[in-house]
Amino acid sequence: MRKDLERRDVWIKLRDEIKLFERVLPVLGHMLTPAIQGRHWESLKAQLDGDFDHESPDFCLRQLIELRVDKHTEFVDNLATGARQEAKIETDLVMIKKYWEMDTLNKGGLKDGNFKVDSHGQGAYHKLGGADEVTDKLTEHNTILGSMKMSRFVEAFKYQVQDWEQTLSLITD
Repeated sequence: MRKDLERRDVWIKLRDEIKLFERVLPVLGHMLTPAIQGRHWESLKAQLDGDFDHESPDFCLRQLIELRVDKHTEFVDNLATGARQEAKIETDLVMIKKYWEMDTLNKGGLKDGNFKVDSHGQGAYHKLGGADEVTDKLTEHNTILGSMKMSRFVEAFKYQVQDWEQTLSLITD
């Protein structure tokens, strides 16, 4: 009886749908990576040669299946990996920015006696004294920026990384 069922159109169609879903499911897992941003969706649209709005309430699995997303598993996997790496770069840039904001420096490792503003002469300047923590952070952040620069995922943040490298080199000098 099973052989008779397996020859029926309904059985064949259901079997094919299940196999398709098995191929699409891992791709969907990659697409659900929280790090994927608008630029990544645009790249996916271009790869699939499709026009869809991933934020639309009408966006559904059927659209992706019709665009044969299952044939682009490696691309989507690489896209999700890149998105996660870019998110790490972005997080590190935010951390660096937060540390070097003057308010953070004033409240952080630089105690009241170590941070001075002198407005004599040409204008105000900041003088840091006893700043071992600042020197350590400077070295750490320069190392992080150097690693970012070597990453193949830095493209979206290239100018921010360069700006921070220049800013921190001024502090080093």
